[in-house]
Amino acid sequence: MFRSRVLVLLFRGLLLLSAFTACYSKQYTQTFVSNSNFDNPERWVGHGVPCAEDSIVFNEDQVVSIFVQTNASIKELYFPLNGEFIFADGVVWSADESLSPCVGDDHGDHVLTYNSDPYNWFDIGNWQGSDENGDELSSKDLLDIEKIPCDFDTAAFPLKQSWMVSMPEDINLHRLVIWNQDFDSATFSNYRTTGRGRYQFTGSGVISAERAICSDVTGCACRAGDSLQSLICGMVTCYDVSCSLPISAAGQCCQLCGAVLTISYTQAYRESALQQLMVDLDQNVQYTGVHHILSKIDSYSRKLEISEPFVQVLITDENTGTSTGSNAKDYATALYNNILACKT
Repeated sequence: MFRSRVLVLLFRGLLLLSAFTACYSKQYTQTFVSNSNFDNPERWVGHGVPCAEDSIVFNEDQVVSIFVQTNASIKELYFPLNGEFIFADGVVWSADESLSPCVGDDHGDHVLTYNSDPYNWFDIGNWQGSDENGDELSSKDLLDIEKIPCDFDTAAFPLKQSWMVSMPEDINLHRLVIWNQDFDSATFSNYRTTGRGRYQFTGSGVISAERAICSDVTGCACRAGDSLQSLICGMVTCYDVSCSLPISAAGQCCQLCGAVLTISYTQAYRESALQQLMVDLDQNVQYTGVHHILSKIDSYSRKLEISEPFVQVLITDENTGTSTGSNAKDYATALYNNILACKT
């Protein structure tokens, strides 16, 4: 019986499906969803977004990049010595209280300060993934390390937003888009020296965006090695799970309920063939609500005692309580049996 533990399967190629030669590899768009906009209440300390009769105080040594998209009534304002305020078309700031967006009695006559701490590029809470059709991905569709833009992903910073982002490590991307403008390595490096770019992107990290694509028919890892996993997971909070036998997976920060297939492979293996097996299995209504993540892991796994790159399928479901993960285990058993059938 398949249990909720790691299963190591020697996988020497889907021989009956070797005609599938197209390369399947995840290539998503990751959109930066956090912002340093003026109307972002998470950025203000004191009493939410500034209202009429409020005083706004920036420390003189703060470095900010703030997009202002709404009118504001301001009683008193102390600017920082460094930074930028980007005003949308038609926005007005004045002492006229009618411009205030606030309603109710508990507003005004507060002193508000602005939190200018930069967001961290490697914080998974700052990103939302979408597929090639623009549909948002569930958090169950990506490993934690894949929720940060991977080497073959597009990182997008949307229009009418501003950000202050720290990049403590180097970053490889397929494509970088800021306000609908494409940047490669050279143009982004230049952008960081401009008035706007130097406030928005800080840190010692360098971005390389040269439109690299995965050309390996066995699939490509999110990024080479696992040197960034500790950085990513250091910003993730883990919670207790409801199942009695939680699992751990490569690329995942926390234990969860479900199943893992860990697969060694040779060059006869085709990622597209395994993907097709999963697509076929998805048609079974029995597996409604099951999520699976097919990944190439390009790092040493001490827990699994695997020193070569390997393929991993992490399977979870939407069950709750003590039944969490039960459908995932059934799916894993069926997929395992289908793989064995393809080898005979």
